[in-house]
Amino acid sequence: LSETCGDLYYVTREPGAQEWSEAILVNTEAGSVKNFGATGRAELALGKNARPHVTWFKPGLMAFFYTRQADDDAAFEPQRDLVTENEKGVEASAAGAADPDGHGYLVWHAGPFAHEDSRAVFFRHSTDEGKTFGEERRAGTIEEGACACCGLGALAGPKGRFLIVYRAAGESVQGRHVGVGRSPTLLTLAVDLAGLGVGDALAGRRRPLPQ
Repeated sequence: LSETCGDLYYVTREPGAQEWSEAILVNTEAGSVKNFGATGRAELALGKNARPHVTWFKPGLMAFFYTRQADDDAAFEPQRDLVTENEKGVEASAAGAADPDGHGYLVWHAGPFAHEDSRAVFFRHSTDEGKTFGEERRAGTIEEGACACCGLGALAGPKGRFLIVYRAAGESVQGRHVGVGRSPTLLTLAVDLAGLGVGDALAGRRRPLPQ
């Protein structure tokens, strides 16, 4: 994988072993992985039965690709672009998370570059180990924005809870691509979609983190 475009591979090594396993190609579309710094990396999450789930962002195409290892462990499933609605104003990779109960999450932020205070964090949730994903939803309901050029992270917790760490952004300055009052923020959510309509945001608990 170079700074232009290339391919992504997955290897493992058993405890005490000296050699790595044979490399397995992750992306199924040749040359669809691009490395563009700390905010443009591919991300790996281990879910139920240690199944690997991988996500990466392809700038230009504005595609958030996702794949998981197939049931036979011999290859990865065909890659899928999971974001088709909230994909404007994106220049950082998504975060992926999974838990031992079969839940999976794809998390990203999007919105206008010129008004970072109106950007938002979005997610898609899977309950069947990434076989299918629910609709794109906003994470949280408080208007705190999101820094356009910063990455974010996600961690799956027990009982359908997951955590998102990102950099919130305050008001835009004269319409420029800068935010004021940027601060690291922890967003805790419990995936309970009962009673939510199509497109409704999932409320969560926000807590600023030390800078």
